[in-house]
Amino acid sequence: KNSFRGGAFIGCSNYPDCKFTRPLSKSKAAQQLTLAEPKLIGQNDIGKDIYLKNGRFGPYLQYEKEIEDFGDEKKKKKRLKKEENNFKNVSIPKGIDIKSIDLDRAKYLCSLPISLGKNPENDKDITVNVGRFGPYLKCENKSARLENVEEIFSIGLNRAVTLIAEAKPGRISSSLIKDLGEHPEDKKPVRIMKGQYGPYIKYKSLNATIPEEKDPIELTMEEALILIEKRKEYDKNKKKKKSK
Repeated sequence: KNSFRGGAFIGCSNYPDCKFTRPLSKSKAAQQLTLAEPKLIGQNDIGKDIYLKNGRFGPYLQYEKEIEDFGDEKKKKKRLKKEENNFKNVSIPKGIDIKSIDLDRAKYLCSLPISLGKNPENDKDITVNVGRFGPYLKCENKSARLENVEEIFSIGLNRAVTLIAEAKPGRISSSLIKDLGEHPEDKKPVRIMKGQYGPYIKYKSLNATIPEEKDPIELTMEEALILIEKRKEYDKNKKKKKSK
């Protein structure tokens, strides 16, 4: 079978009534079998539990975000909406064995992007992060790829400065907020952009509005795919009305 939320998978003949599924990818299937149930890794620095879970996109970490104290009764409705989506999901980067995920690594991954320190060349932060093309360093308009994903846990400022110095400047879109990665169906990029009327999701020629109560920085690929499908359905219904 195939699902827009996770690609091809093996399912029961009674799917979707029967929820048993397994991904076709051998590596994903092996990790899913290894992690049959959510695993409590420990607590982060604010005392929130961090769980290691499995999803259609593979293993990920989940923790509860700190609830913002609005202190104003008029904003109670907004606070309640935030509480409904108060969990943050962080994908385990490709190449990292889930068996190696301990509390220190989990907290580190949940904190990405992380500043390694100031670049002595321009006094700007050098950050380490993981994107759609793998692990990388960033300093202003220069990015440097890391060959091994494990380097995100061990790289120091000196090596980071060297790699950034060797990197060529690239163009940065001032309207790009976040690159979510590739759509599971066609591998086309899914991005969160800054628009005249607020942030939105960009996928091919489709633009999907992000609800006001959603923080675009915290938006996950799973949530973006749902909003993309809703936009497709809206456009489809709009065309039907025009044709009548």
